[in-house]
Amino acid sequence: MSEVAEYLMVNYYSRYKGPRNDIVPNKNDLIQALENNRDKVIVVRDEHIEGVAIFVNITDEFYALLKDLDITRFDILKNLLTQDGPNVHFVLLCANGYRTIMTGIKHIKKLKNPRTISWWSPDLSQLHEYKVGG
Repeated sequence: MSEVAEYLMVNYYSRYKGPRNDIVPNKNDLIQALENNRDKVIVVRDEHIEGVAIFVNITDEFYALLKDLDITRFDILKNLLTQDGPNVHFVLLCANGYRTIMTGIKHIKKLKNPRTISWWSPDLSQLHEYKVGG
């Protein structure tokens, strides 16, 4: 998970934190968080890492509230990590392009067969939502 943490530190946290320095973990904390949640991490790689996504399985009730939740707050993120519902929400998505994102989505559809897949844009201005199954 050290390689994944390094990828995220360079390609995600260095770019998308905006004015919120308090939401940037140090590398060791990030490695530990990834280790503790291996089942919620998807890595797309070719010769090198092309993209990383961390996801949660959320209930329909939480899915309906996504637009109103501040997912940068630790207490909300912690609550999302304990959910077990039919919807997949990427709490972190970092990829080198559209093709990598689609590869990750294809993998999560096969792995979890979700009802919906969603994620926030890096600046948290837009919630991307896709209905997948029933």
